[in-house]
Amino acid sequence: MLAAKGTKVPVIVSVRSDPYVDYASAKQKMLSRLLYGKAAGAVFQTDYARDFFPKAVQKKSTVILNPLHKKFLSLEKSKQRRKEIVTAGRFHEAKDHIVLIKAFERIMEEYPEVTLKLYGDASEDNTHHMLKEYVKSHCLQDRVLFMGNSNKLEQDLIDAAVFVMSSKYEGMPNALMEAMAMQMPVISTDCPCGGPRTLIEEGKNGLLTPVGDDEEMAKAIRRVLSEPEFAEEMAVRAGEIVKKASPDRIAGEWLDYIGKIVKN
Repeated sequence: MLAAKGTKVPVIVSVRSDPYVDYASAKQKMLSRLLYGKAAGAVFQTDYARDFFPKAVQKKSTVILNPLHKKFLSLEKSKQRRKEIVTAGRFHEAKDHIVLIKAFERIMEEYPEVTLKLYGDASEDNTHHMLKEYVKSHCLQDRVLFMGNSNKLEQDLIDAAVFVMSSKYEGMPNALMEAMAMQMPVISTDCPCGGPRTLIEEGKNGLLTPVGDDEEMAKAIRRVLSEPEFAEEMAVRAGEIVKKASPDRIAGEWLDYIGKIVKN
């Protein structure tokens, strides 16, 4: 915004994460609200993120989902589920993988053939190492598997019994959207960012659990594993995300909004 001052070029701000986290300090909050107020417009991923900002910013803003990658648009629903619980995302404290691992520990004796597979790369913090140490110290190496990064998640995940996201906060979670597009049963923490709540209608196309609550997450996983018909009904409804988040539709929403900004 400062760089564009005096150029008469309209600037649209795009907020891609949780502003309550990104702009947590008083200084950051003041600067973001002041400078974003001078923008021609703003695009948010959720109503929650939009509502962080003053009414003046909200009035000239819009909410647009992330687009799905085209490879997720026409996948066939799995006919046979593997006995796997899966997740995908970088290993960072914000993803709160430890809650998912502890939830799995609560149900693993009931489902001795089920494994937990964690896909993703290590990030800049020490989370990946700490998780591996926890798994080792609890003798879970045969049941909790670190799969590394993958460029073919649409093949690796699609047959799993359930996809679980355990994050403390998110913007609009791409991994969750992709799992829904694959017509998988999905469970997510009800992050304060509102992303999962925007995507999931509780009990219809997925399940929501409180952030940091491994007991409630275990209950949700148990329900999916023990009620396959219910799980598959949710999976079919989850697949409807492809209608809302196709690249063409999302690009169209951006172009329509940009057109309005330019005209004003």
